[in-house]
Amino acid sequence: MTDHGLQLATEKTELVLLTRRRIPTTLRMTVGTDEIKTRGEVKNLGVTLDTKMTFWPHTRRTAQKAAERIAFLSRLMANTNGPRPWRRRLLMSTVNSILLYGAETWADSLKTE
Repeated sequence: MTDHGLQLATEKTELVLLTRRRIPTTLRMTVGTDEIKTRGEVKNLGVTLDTKMTFWPHTRRTAQKAAERIAFLSRLMANTNGPRPWRRRLLMSTVNSILLYGAETWADSLKTE
């Protein structure tokens, strides 16, 4: 990078070791003069990647987010004359898009036992 005049912002750098092997995934790496510790999970473009590629942190976080949105929109519906069919469809399409965001990335992990 230095040959091309680029610098790495080490304070913003996050390292995650992605492997399915049973090896230690918490390591310390030195970049330039700074030491960076690997993390157990990282969020990239809204998808949480964990070291074992199980996507459980992503699933938990997404389910929590969807439940919060359902609760919020349900409370809003009570103030607008109840849940009419088009309002229910709006609620479910909102939650559906939250749950399926990034499915191309994590859908294969559902097939594992």
